[in-house]
Amino acid sequence: METSGGDGVNGEKAEVFLSILPNALRIVSIAKSRLPHFAFGLLKLIFQEQKSESRFLYITETEAEISLILDQQLLCKFIEEVSAFYPSLPQMVREESTGENDRERDYGEKKNESDPISICSGIWKAMQVPEGILDFRESSPTRELLLLIVFDLEQQGMVHSFSTPLAEGGVSIYYLSSCDSDFILVAEKELGSALYHLRKKFRVQLDSEDSQVEHQIEEMYQRKREEEEKALRGGDHAEGEKITKEKRRRKLRVLKEKLYLCKLKKEFSSILSGLLVKMIFFNHLNFFSYFETGEDEAGIVVDADHLSLFPDDMIDVIGDCWSPICVDDGPLGFVEYGIVHSISAPLANNAITTQIYFSTYYTDYTMVREQEIDTAISCLKNSFDIAT
Repeated sequence: METSGGDGVNGEKAEVFLSILPNALRIVSIAKSRLPHFAFGLLKLIFQEQKSESRFLYITETEAEISLILDQQLLCKFIEEVSAFYPSLPQMVREESTGENDRERDYGEKKNESDPISICSGIWKAMQVPEGILDFRESSPTRELLLLIVFDLEQQGMVHSFSTPLAEGGVSIYYLSSCDSDFILVAEKELGSALYHLRKKFRVQLDSEDSQVEHQIEEMYQRKREEEEKALRGGDHAEGEKITKEKRRRKLRVLKEKLYLCKLKKEFSSILSGLLVKMIFFNHLNFFSYFETGEDEAGIVVDADHLSLFPDDMIDVIGDCWSPICVDDGPLGFVEYGIVHSISAPLANNAITTQIYFSTYYTDYTMVREQEIDTAISCLKNSFDIAT
C-alpha cells in the first residue's frame, strides 16, 4: 500500500524520531590480499577496552573486500597502527576527511588490487531509526485511522519506507541494519536535503545530543526547502521525478550461504573477541559482519556453517535464517542514488517487507527470510538480471 503525495492514510503522517549520531563516519575498503598488513590495526579495533556510548563500527568481510564503516577518530588510530607498512596513509586520511564526497566511480571500474586501502573522501553522518519509532498526533480522529497508518508502513517495510523519499530526492545513502536499529548514512553536506525529503513523507523529529548540530541541520533543511520552492516557482521539474529516470538494468546474485543475525552478550566480550579474530583472519568467507553501535550493542551476521563456533549461551539469534542477495555489477558510486529503493520496492510490493540490509564500500547486500527467497527472486527478475 503506497502513500501518495508523501502523506499516510487520509493525509495523516507518521511521526518519526531520528537520532542524528554525533560520529563523523568514514567508509573504508581493505584489499583482502593485504589483510596481514592491517591485521594488528583490526585487532586493536575489536579488542579496544574503552568503548564509549557513541562507538560506531561495522567490519564486513565479503568475497572482494574487508569493508569498514567507523568513526573518524577510530580510523586515525587504526591508520597509526598500520602506518609502518604504508607511511603515506596518515596524511591521506587528514586530506580526505575534508573532501566533498565527490568521488563517483564509473560503472565499469574494477578494484585495483595494487591499492591496499581505499577511503571515501569526506564525512558521513548516521540517522538512527530505532524500533518503536512510530507515534501519531493525539488529535488523530480515531484509533482505527492510526491502525491503518501503522498497517500502511508495515506493508511497505522499514527499508522501503525510508529509502523511497530519499531516492525521490536524489540523495545517495548507505543503509545498515543491526539487531536493534536501522541506520541511514548520508554525506554530511546532504543532511539538510535528506531531512527535507524525509519530511515529505514523515513528521520527522530530530534527536541530537548537540543542540547546535541540531540547529545547523534545521538551517540546512530550511535552505533546501527554499531552493525547492524557488525551483518550482520557476517551472523546474520537482526532484520527486528523479527515481523514474531510466537506468541500466543491474545484476544481482543470490549467495548460497544461509545467514543468521546474532546479538553478542556483553559479559562474554573477551571470549567472543577471540572468536571474531578467528572468523576474520582464519576463514575465507563470502559474507561476515561484526558491528558495534554504542556501548552495549554488538552483533554479527554469520553463515550457518560457522554459527556453531559461537556457544549458545553467548549469543542471541535474532529471528529467522536469511538468504543474501548481492548487487553484482559494482563498484557502486558514492553519489549514486536509488539503489536501496530499487531493490526494496519490488520486494515490498510483493509483501516481502522484513529485510536486513548492509551497504559496504563497494556494493550492497539485501537479505530476506529463507522461506521467501523464491518469491524475492521472482519479483526482482522484472527489474534485474539475477544469477543464482
